Amino acid sequence: MKKEIWLCKHIHSCFAAVSIGDVWLYRFAGEKPKSYEQKVVLPNFIIFYLESDKTFYDLGLEEEFKVLVDSYIQEGWAKELPLEAKKEENEYWEEQKIKSEERRKKRGCVLIGKGPFKKEDYKGGFTDKVFYQKCLQNYISDMWAFGYIGHVGRTWKMDIYLEKKFMSCIDPTELDFGAALLALWLTSTDGRHNCDSLEDMNFLEQKKFIDLNIESILEKAIKYFSGLANGQFLSGAIQKNRYEPQLRRISIGEEEND
Repeated sequence: MKKEIWLCKHIHSCFAAVSIGDVWLYRFAGEKPKSYEQKVVLPNFIIFYLESDKTFYDLGLEEEFKVLVDSYIQEGWAKELPLEAKKEENEYWEEQKIKSEERRKKRGCVLIGKGPFKKEDYKGGFTDKVFYQKCLQNYISDMWAFGYIGHVGRTWKMDIYLEKKFMSCIDPTELDFGAALLALWLTSTDGRHNCDSLEDMNFLEQKKFIDLNIESILEKAIKYFSGLANGQFLSGAIQKNRYEPQLRRISIGEEEND
């Protein structure tokens, strides 16, 4: 029996490889598409995953995003496959997930499995000084966490190197402040996106990436802390007044001259 051909299109809702707000649409096709990113052959179906729509990759505007999705549906796309095809697709991706988890174990990833995770599961290679910062402990739930800290691509070695590099930019007399900054950054969208970039690199490539981007990471952490850029996790998380003098003095790896 000839297998049915279906197309799948991933509609990004924000700047992330995968986000909870993303939508996957499906459409029956009579023949193989001219171009596609991935092909999955199932027992009775073939699904071609087309190039994703990144219109809202950098925007994330909820109402406008819904209009975009509706425009695809009006063209004949649907949010679900037929039940039999959906069952086969789910079985395929479940097998792929098991294989992926085995690969992640070999790579030394921190978070293995689909969760929910306990707080201690998130610690990985970070020291107690960073991990037990109040802002990070308040952020991590016993269910899910996002940011860098909740990324399944994290490895122990990557955590250790990131903290070492970050803290090397902090004045030795201000290490408590540095730990608070790093802990806050680990909960951030910027942390999530950096881990997206690091995920598929080997450790040498990860070190180079961190070396090249550490100043930007520190600057973002300071902006989150000072409330200048999306400091949504600041409320009650860090004793901001306690660190105001350090915030005024800190620079990238050195203090400003008075």
